[in-house]
Amino acid sequence: MPFEAKINFRETAGHATDDAGETFCLGSDYLSIDAYPVSRAGLTFGHEDSGGVYTTTRQGSDLASPYNADPNTAGSVRYNSGNFFDSFRLDLPHAGVFAIRIIAARPDLAFTDGYFRLYDGETLVYSVPTTLANHTVGNVTDLMGREVHHATASAAGGFNGSVYVHDFASTTMRLVATTDDYLSYVEVIEQAYRPAIKVGPPDANRNDFGGDVGYRFTPARDITVTHLGRPTDAVAGMSQNHNIMVWRDSDLAQVASCTVTPASTLLNGHYIEPCPPVTLTAGTAYRVSSSEFVGGDKWINDYAVADYDTSMLSITGRCYTVTQGSFPSVGGGVPGWGYVHQNLYETIGDSSAPSPLLNMVRQHG
Repeated sequence: MPFEAKINFRETAGHATDDAGETFCLGSDYLSIDAYPVSRAGLTFGHEDSGGVYTTTRQGSDLASPYNADPNTAGSVRYNSGNFFDSFRLDLPHAGVFAIRIIAARPDLAFTDGYFRLYDGETLVYSVPTTLANHTVGNVTDLMGREVHHATASAAGGFNGSVYVHDFASTTMRLVATTDDYLSYVEVIEQAYRPAIKVGPPDANRNDFGGDVGYRFTPARDITVTHLGRPTDAVAGMSQNHNIMVWRDSDLAQVASCTVTPASTLLNGHYIEPCPPVTLTAGTAYRVSSSEFVGGDKWINDYAVADYDTSMLSITGRCYTVTQGSFPSVGGGVPGWGYVHQNLYETIGDSSAPSPLLNMVRQHG
């Protein structure tokens, strides 16, 4: 079974019954109860204190929280770093590809300057904002820094894109606080696929064009693609079928394709389907496109592709065609930018089935 850790942060062990597969991590005034290493539910984790005024503390009471009616966001642990850097640590069973999702910040507090840094052992790999400049009381933020109101935080669509996928070289994951920061929930799940785009998609904003749209790319190494994926709008989801195609520039040949549907596997904000495995050659120019429809499912405009894996490929700009199913010959745009942000996947090891889906439908504070 793939490794899966679901950690609830809260003040008391008895606040709420854990959902299946979940465990809890506690904090208390001035000194953390669950200081690393804690062994619970087959996991090893805990708080690390670098010498700050105190490691973790509660802010109010879980049971007295005005948001206690929604246990998904009622609990949290505060990291007060002062001039130091305190962190939450989780030990992984081995190096490899894991997806990380968090709820950061407490819903009844409004901080505007905090973020957690995600470390692979001692190496910084991603900064996770806990708030936005326009943060308002009653909201929490997902990993992408988008606000989600506490009343909808438990909805799957609300956190569809709040995922970061990383190929860990070490067996230690750390979330390091940079200021007064709050954690309510962390989910870490081993992945069966290595994605080209490591962060769940931003909200889509276009459906005013009919044709095939996507981006141009060049593999940095030989890539054996086994699955293709189309990102879904974090709120609206996907209601249509979309053909995804990979093309080789030199001869305009279609080298891979699949059709994703609303019944396809939803993995980390992307609907994915297998395609006949194909090896894309390092240094060769390719394009990926998907069929889109006027008034249909929304897709991402020509924006920067966030946190794609540069060890797999480089993105050289957008592409499109008005004729569906044909080579997307129109290019241009800015390197690193593109339409739709389709994903390409390598299968890790011998796995032929998707990893368990990251699911924020239920968590308990």
